[in-house]
Amino acid sequence: NYMNDLKTRAASQGYESGYTMFQNASLGLQFSPRYDGTPDYPAVNLGIGFSSTSADLNSIGAIHCHLDNGSTYKIFSFQDMIALAEFASISTQPTAQFGIYVVTSSGTFCIKIKNKIQLKDRKNIMIGTQGAYEDKFDKLVDKSKPVDEQVLGFLQFLKAEKFNQSIELFEKDETTNQWNKLELTPNGKDKNPTTC
Repeated sequence: NYMNDLKTRAASQGYESGYTMFQNASLGLQFSPRYDGTPDYPAVNLGIGFSSTSADLNSIGAIHCHLDNGSTYKIFSFQDMIALAEFASISTQPTAQFGIYVVTSSGTFCIKIKNKIQLKDRKNIMIGTQGAYEDKFDKLVDKSKPVDEQVLGFLQFLKAEKFNQSIELFEKDETTNQWNKLELTPNGKDKNPTTC
């Protein structure tokens, strides 16, 4: 329901929206109130630590939308990768539970943690050299390109910067509702989906 709501918002509003996700032992999966960007500042900033059941230590990620209008990526941004590293750094939840989801009118994607320790160890470097990373990111992931080219560029960036050792990319097949893990082909020129 949250993803469907965000998909509608991605196509109809001029700013991002999102929810923080929490995993609570007794209550299960929980979501924060919805956060919204604004027309002047479209990027959404998510919060954590709402209550004893939605605390920092229980945070596992977020779902949010990008606008898919050429002003944001049709997939993840480098800032989304930093957010995943921040969740990994503050939460005590198991590695398998972490994920950040992005919804656009072009598709639904997820980045998950493959190696929590490696990602946590790189967080401060990611933040400290964010501008340099974003320059490299923008050379491979062009906002004006179709979604398939952005996905390929994202996978190439993960490999080139060795983030593929700590982060995995998944895409939801909108027809079958099946999730596919995406990796680069051996020659690095195409994506190779594996059904999950």
